[in-house]
Amino acid sequence: MNKRAIVILGTVFLLIVAFIWGNSVMSPELSDKISRFAGDVLSGIVGVGDEVSTVGGIPVRKMGHFCEFFALGAAAWVLLRFLGLKMYVRIMSVSLLGIAVPLLDETIQIFSGRGHSIKDVWIDIVGFAVGAALLAAVMLAISKIVNKSKNKH
Repeated sequence: MNKRAIVILGTVFLLIVAFIWGNSVMSPELSDKISRFAGDVLSGIVGVGDEVSTVGGIPVRKMGHFCEFFALGAAAWVLLRFLGLKMYVRIMSVSLLGIAVPLLDETIQIFSGRGHSIKDVWIDIVGFAVGAALLAAVMLAISKIVNKSKNKH
């Protein structure tokens, strides 16, 4: 266990959660302005968009939800891996985090006057799961490559 890596990964995980929940406490007006700005930027980069709040027909807010939670799921998996937890404990922990954080996120939005959306919870959970699964697969592939090269020598 590399303590420094654990501290760094834990900090990254907490910063992503703070970013997500920080967005959830914003007023509806401020959140809308940020989404429109992001839509304008993305439309300019990608070159598609039927209005400022969508890129290629996909709402910027929904892409934002998916991407935030994708990053969080990836960070959670790597952090739990560096903690040296057994696979089943890692899977259970990631599953719990992947449900709890989105539910708390949408609950925070109720109190900020933005309301809540079960669709957003599902997008968050899927983003988290895809991020965690992708990092798990990458780390497994790297581990197999490293072990294979060690066995050749």
